[in-house]
Amino acid sequence: RQARDLPGVVVLEGPRAARRVALPFDDGPESVYTPLVLRTLRREGVKATCFVSGARAAASPRLLRRIIAQGPAVAPPAPGA
Repeated sequence: RQARDLPGVVVLEGPRAARRVALPFDDGPESVYTPLVLRTLRREGVKATCFVSGARAAASPRLLRRIIAQGPAVAPPAPGA
């Protein structure tokens, strides 16, 4: 199934009985795609972990606050990532 708000992105589905999936997002916040991803996650009632770039977070504090409010986690990217 393809995400409605993110054309060209492939979304794979697993067994519905498990009702769990890991959704990591790296190198945000980004002004175009981060709001689209957040809107899609909220609409679908899904939580994700966002790995944010310090420089991008500092440049987009409102968007960072939105990511934090939607939770459940925000983390720095892995060293060398």
